[in-house]
Amino acid sequence: MSRPADWQQRELACDLQHSYIVQAPAGSGKTELLTQRLLALLAGVENPEEVIAITFTRKAAAEMSFRLVSHLQDAARQKMGLNENENLQPHEQISRELALAVLENDARQGWNLLEQPSRLRIRTIDSLCSELARQLPVLSGLGGGQQITEDANALYRKAAARTMAVIEEHNDELKTDVIRVLDRYDNQYDKLVDLLTGMLASREQWMNHLLDSRSGDGFDRQGMEEALRYLVEAQLETARQLTPENLLGDLPRFYHYAIGNDANNADALKALLEVCGGPDCDFLDLPTSAEALPHWQTMISGLLTAAGDFRKAAPTAAAGFPAPSSARGEDRERFHSAAEVQRYSGIAPVTERSGNTSWVHWRWACSNFVRQTFVEWAEKTVYHSFWAGAYYRQQRSKGANHHTAVRALAFKWIRILYRCWKSRTPYNESLYLKALQRRGSSLLPQASP
Repeated sequence: MSRPADWQQRELACDLQHSYIVQAPAGSGKTELLTQRLLALLAGVENPEEVIAITFTRKAAAEMSFRLVSHLQDAARQKMGLNENENLQPHEQISRELALAVLENDARQGWNLLEQPSRLRIRTIDSLCSELARQLPVLSGLGGGQQITEDANALYRKAAARTMAVIEEHNDELKTDVIRVLDRYDNQYDKLVDLLTGMLASREQWMNHLLDSRSGDGFDRQGMEEALRYLVEAQLETARQLTPENLLGDLPRFYHYAIGNDANNADALKALLEVCGGPDCDFLDLPTSAEALPHWQTMISGLLTAAGDFRKAAPTAAAGFPAPSSARGEDRERFHSAAEVQRYSGIAPVTERSGNTSWVHWRWACSNFVRQTFVEWAEKTVYHSFWAGAYYRQQRSKGANHHTAVRALAFKWIRILYRCWKSRTPYNESLYLKALQRRGSSLLPQASP
């Protein structure tokens, strides 16, 4: 039967005078090769405990033990003449010969491995270290009774809590650092304990890098900041490539609307627009420098939740998107006169009387959103309507301030718009100016070009 192409390298692995590193893909026979080396070692020692095999997982250790014992059992059956007609592969024949040599050594030394397979020392790294610590309780400083835990999360949390507790110690050198970190996270003690717990659970990912950055009694702050900058900018570059262009083109108009409605994050939105070309930009050309990270966070917070999911709920008034008004333009039977609309919107003031005394004051019971809509719209018409501009200037000349003059103009507009609305007739500036002329309105001389 033909040998594998690498049979010479496989034979070298059983050469006990040298050490080897075996690198091969899964299923190529690495475990069998290691089993053969263990059998070769067991065939030449006085006690089986002198041979130690170390693996990473319990599963791998159990598989190795099973293979060793299986080879010894098969060799014992052959010695008894129970499996003489076996047709073994070349590598199986090698394992059989080595197993027979182990049984001969077993008989000479009186090991009784088949009855006491626990004498085979095949361990995980954790169990071997634990065994050594138990054998040397004073030297290890651990005493006795320690155990390997399956879930170390509770231990990590305990260590993190102890670290944070040094804030109560007067002479601990970590106290200043803990105070600084607490200040950075607004004294969120529990959050910091959670963060430290997570870091301890993944310490193999950062500990060596941190130790490599030591400089004297501290750390190379500049080097660490440069590394952080590199990581941030690499992530922002990826984010920029993945962000759809049409989204970057649509978002500015929403930001303009939110800023106009006094969003809670209006300043952050203004800063975001500023770095993308200015307040009037129509495309978010976000830079990918580390300094731009806060602006990316502003954009992302409006699109994703804290958990990283797309937002499903509509933005609120606090975000600059007030709820739609309850005023609807489709029901033309809702209001029976322009005066009703003026009162509903709060444009019409309230007149109070008591005996021979009367006074006028602001209408509180109204739709603030509708009132603000009429006022802002009326203010815009000052610059686009001849008669509206004339009426506004007329009110100012009588001593009215800007807001009072605009509200008065909104009062007049409601009468006009109500009639157009009820009759389903679009407003026509020329027709209205002719109507003013027929009535001899004092606004026409001011409204003429």
